[in-house]
Amino acid sequence: MLQGYRAVAVGFADMHDGAERMHAKGIIRNIVPWKHAREFFYWRLKKHVVEGSLMKAIATANESATFAESRRTLHAWFDAWADAPKNAQDAASFPSSSAWKGDVQMCKAFVRWSEADRAGIDAKVQGMLADSATVVVKKFMHSPGAITALVNALKECSGNDAGAIEVLKETRDKLQELLLDEGK
Repeated sequence: MLQGYRAVAVGFADMHDGAERMHAKGIIRNIVPWKHAREFFYWRLKKHVVEGSLMKAIATANESATFAESRRTLHAWFDAWADAPKNAQDAASFPSSSAWKGDVQMCKAFVRWSEADRAGIDAKVQGMLADSATVVVKKFMHSPGAITALVNALKECSGNDAGAIEVLKETRDKLQELLLDEGK
């Protein structure tokens, strides 16, 4: 008797947990053929690891950005890259006759973009960091005692702190450029 119940239970589970049934119910987007599962999940995992790393860099540069905003920013950068004429061949390969192949191609393209355009991505993140720092400095400059705090911070920088000295020199040069531009 137990054998009969077991057979019914296994049949019921197979009917409800099969890939086709899960796809029909919308639980999964696509059915990946078993012989291609390793490739599919490799590229999908690699894309998500790279995406997470870049989103973390964006969130660090812009502390007010949420997870969703970081993802939208990153995807906008990728879409801009994919829409560029020089990348049209890679972008044209995204659609595929079978949906899971399209997912693999998209993941591969994303990873290739993140590796090939790393300098451009880093520059965009640095730009976001500079914008964030600008907001902080503006708030600081409008606070009472800002000049005193700045002078005290400069006094604490030792003459041996090459990084601080270099920043001060760059700041001086930028301020001189701004003042000369205003005078014109």
